[in-house]
Amino acid sequence: MHKLTFAAVAAICAAMVTSPSWADGVDVRYDREVTTAEYIRTIRDDGLELHVWTVDDLADTLEAFQRGAQTVTTNCAKKLLDEYRESAK
Repeated sequence: MHKLTFAAVAAICAAMVTSPSWADGVDVRYDREVTTAEYIRTIRDDGLELHVWTVDDLADTLEAFQRGAQTVTTNCAKKLLDEYRESAK
């Protein structure tokens, strides 16, 4: 799979914000190595929303939110909610 560099993604996001655009956010597949707090902050600082998909692991879900993702798409919301509630006890 081809991965864009952080600089390339930041440049794309900057171009979207500085020119007339229909985009108001970015949806990306969550990858711990790529979807870093810096990556997310750069996109959000440009005025865009950042949403990640598909995250089916509680640790990754929490990490994505801690890094600044606004939403997380999952295939197993109830399982993650149950795990989260259990971990909070």
